[in-house]
Amino acid sequence: MNNSPLKANGYTFDAPVNSVAFTLDGSGYAFGLGNGNVVMFHDNVQKTVQVHSGAVPALRAYDDGFISLSDDGTLKTIALDGTVKDFADFKGAWTERLAVHANGSVAVAVGKHIHLWTRRESEPKILGPHDGSVTDICFAPDGMGLAASHRDGVTLWAWPHFEPQPMRLAWKGAHLAVTISADKKWIVTAMQEGAIHLWNVPLKRDYQMSGYWTKPTQMAWSADRKWLGTSGSESVIIWPFDKMGPEGREPVQLGWSNTTFVTALASHHEEPVMAAGFEDGAVILLDLQNKKAFNAATPSGHPVTAITFSPIGTAFIAGTAKGGGVLFTFDS
Repeated sequence: MNNSPLKANGYTFDAPVNSVAFTLDGSGYAFGLGNGNVVMFHDNVQKTVQVHSGAVPALRAYDDGFISLSDDGTLKTIALDGTVKDFADFKGAWTERLAVHANGSVAVAVGKHIHLWTRRESEPKILGPHDGSVTDICFAPDGMGLAASHRDGVTLWAWPHFEPQPMRLAWKGAHLAVTISADKKWIVTAMQEGAIHLWNVPLKRDYQMSGYWTKPTQMAWSADRKWLGTSGSESVIIWPFDKMGPEGREPVQLGWSNTTFVTALASHHEEPVMAAGFEDGAVILLDLQNKKAFNAATPSGHPVTAITFSPIGTAFIAGTAKGGGVLFTFDS
């Protein structure tokens, strides 16, 4: 893939891009905007749909189209023909964290609680309250459980054998994002204090990796799950998670753009490749196997706010705070 020419197709929208997503089959893609619109592309047709009254900080693939969460407290589904349906209304609560699993489960953070829908039940389960507002949600890769980050730690639900009570992982501080390794052994959070915190659940040990320039809110696992890329610095900090994990080992640092911070990060679903966006608008591809970085887009002057790969790996999209969008495609 790294030898394939990269083509870029740019768009300009009338509001900041807050979120991006491909459909499950990779045939369509969409940009969630700060004015409540979702702009979809499918079969060479562009369709703009007014979905919410607030911004769209979270957009995910769902069924044949998308599901979008707004900070106006509404969750809606969007079909590729533009049909919008109400999924949930949180009565004006500020909502911006959404997790969707391939099995159809949907979870939304609402204050100190999580609203969880599964395919088996039409009404949501309400999980919580947690120790403070839930700042992020992540489903386990197998869909059998989820993690919620919040003040002073993480809570694991149905972990690992459907315990009736959640498991609490404690560490003082503000945890802003959470992710889970493929084998469910590692729970990793990004912290306000410029660090990531790691728990090895089976060994009941935890570690603090500090020294980031700023809060590392973006995290992405490599396709082989042996590496975890993180933002929070002028390059992507990539920790090794093969063998016994990153304890006592140095991270790989890849990518750089004009001494600005990484603002968006995504991983290819099949190849050892990541894409990173920066504060100055640059987009860089990272080849983890050869430890090299390649420029995909020169700085636009506007921060990259969101980035994601197609599930079939032939393209990725990025959006900026100024309302710019780009579709990058690899020629086979």
